[in-house]
Amino acid sequence: MTDGSDLIFATGVPGSRWSRILGILSIHGNINSTDKIKFPTYNTEVTFPNGKTKKVGMHSSAYFGPGTGIGEDFHLLKKTTKEAFLQEVSTAFQDFDSGIKIIKSHWFCYNLDWLKDNFPKAKFIFVYNGNEEAFKWWHLVGGWNIKFPNYSWYENDERLYERILIENNLMLNFMKRHNVVFDIRNFRDFLGRLGMEEDPDFFKKLQESSIEFVDKGLMRNRALRRDYDNIDIGTWVGVYNPEQPIKDKKDFNESVDHINTKVERKHKNMGVDEVLITTYGQDWYNTIQNIINSGDRTHEN
Repeated sequence: MTDGSDLIFATGVPGSRWSRILGILSIHGNINSTDKIKFPTYNTEVTFPNGKTKKVGMHSSAYFGPGTGIGEDFHLLKKTTKEAFLQEVSTAFQDFDSGIKIIKSHWFCYNLDWLKDNFPKAKFIFVYNGNEEAFKWWHLVGGWNIKFPNYSWYENDERLYERILIENNLMLNFMKRHNVVFDIRNFRDFLGRLGMEEDPDFFKKLQESSIEFVDKGLMRNRALRRDYDNIDIGTWVGVYNPEQPIKDKKDFNESVDHINTKVERKHKNMGVDEVLITTYGQDWYNTIQNIINSGDRTHEN
């Protein structure tokens, strides 16, 4: 029965852009990525107003939760046992007994205290992309047309946005209670916060995997191949590591408000709204904006 020292629990709402950073992390030599063997890969290409086409989504390896085919009751972990949880998780991996396992689920937001109590030495990764911007980004990478993982539990756009608000709120409340903030800027810091050593073959593995996470110009520059400071996180990430308690308290709410402003500005500069209107039409976009406005008002009340 593991104490969690070989587990990393990752969570974020749909559209948080968590798949990208977890995909990069999974290439690290200490990570057990044998769950990639059993599950498909999904990504889509999007052309932004600046004319650049990028692969987005980057879904691979196991996603746990209702509708995904594994972890179907992970939204109700408080009703299960540690033994049953581990048994379910282990089936996703070809070899569960070696290395550090990244266990990711949107539904962990509802069960963070249960996970912490049952696995006191586990690390947690929290990924944040705001509420409205996460909702829009999820649609940008495919929305209901995403083939993997399955999002049927969320039912429709109204319920999806409602759940994004709830899940982000639960995640942020846990982080605030444990003095965790979104302050990770590069993979050197990311690995250090997780208590993992740098992998000297990290860049080589990225190249061999053909994952287009890193700028091609950077990959050609041999002098930078081991420079973790040059691998951009790309979204807002926080880590809870029980072995590295954070002592310096920060104004959490002020920090999140600042992040929301930066995320909104970033998506505006990328032309996310323009892409959505081109893809789905102006009427669809107006409906989505009405869902956002209505949900935000309800959430505030």
